[in-house]
Amino acid sequence: TKNRGSYRLVYPLSSGIMVHMTGLMYNTDTVKLIDYGRVKYSQGDNGRLRRIVWGLFEDKKTKKRYIVTSTHFDLIREGKESEELNIMNVQTREHIDLVNTLQQQYNCPVYSCGDFNAMDGGGYNNPYLAPEIYDKIAEAVADVKYIAESKTQGTEKRADQPSVEHIFLSGGASVKRYSILSDTVMQEMSDHYPVFADVSD
Repeated sequence: TKNRGSYRLVYPLSSGIMVHMTGLMYNTDTVKLIDYGRVKYSQGDNGRLRRIVWGLFEDKKTKKRYIVTSTHFDLIREGKESEELNIMNVQTREHIDLVNTLQQQYNCPVYSCGDFNAMDGGGYNNPYLAPEIYDKIAEAVADVKYIAESKTQGTEKRADQPSVEHIFLSGGASVKRYSILSDTVMQEMSDHYPVFADVSD
């Protein structure tokens, strides 16, 4: 796919051989990409999808730096509950290890974003929404939903309801707002609602 305007992907969607399904996009008008990388999980059902893509960014105005990671965990399927949970535990350890390594190496906040297929609050359908996976991640890094000064949402889902999409934070930063774009129009685009956070450090 082609880049749009000032927006760029850290890695292209397609290398010509393989389509990469976990991406990270940024705005070149506002930030500079300093460093980047990607790590395939050692276990998972699809190497194109089950990976972490990360970028170290510098704000062009403030010169402050931060890291964003994008990921998509496995999910627990009926009849494979134990096997899938073990895979998700491996992905959790590898994700947290990478976040810790990046924070130590670059000494800046790390925002871990993505579809973790693990619901906060236990969700409504245990064990398939893997609340124990969410709990392990949230013990290591903060869920911005719960430390934000305010929350906003659309008409279809409240921001304080359980979700599998998360933004976790490691390192010092102030989360001003957490929001879920849960408007009706979003239902035509995806089976997930986008989430975002306004932050300062």
